[in-house]
Amino acid sequence: CLGVDHRPVQKAVRKTIGAECNYGVRFDGPYGLDYMMLGLAKEVEKRMEYVGVTGKRITLKVMQRKEGASEPAKFLGHGSCHHLSKSRDIPTSTAPTRHSNIISDIGMKLFADLGISKDEVRGMGITMSKLSTEAENAV
Repeated sequence: CLGVDHRPVQKAVRKTIGAECNYGVRFDGPYGLDYMMLGLAKEVEKRMEYVGVTGKRITLKVMQRKEGASEPAKFLGHGSCHHLSKSRDIPTSTAPTRHSNIISDIGMKLFADLGISKDEVRGMGITMSKLSTEAENAV
């Protein structure tokens, strides 16, 4: 009654964990797509270690500059973009995992599958799903 709930609050189970960058993304300098992919993968690994999970599925999200789009209003912003994504299960020989090198390698393969030029990329993110805890993996 009166909207009062006496049940204790329970922590929600995390279903995904990831990292994204969509500001200042240009691959015209000394650092390329592989450098950014590894950086995102390392951040995802760090976040997964912090909460004690591993994942079995990776999703790559890419912001592709729209053809004919004008310069963004914000300096080095992403401007008008297409939002693309591609997912893949991690091979059973290495799954579940949180190792940044594995995540980065699969991310690069997913990017190649999208078939877009690195010069059109204005943002990118990696998300891991099908998470399990270290205790679940030990069984």
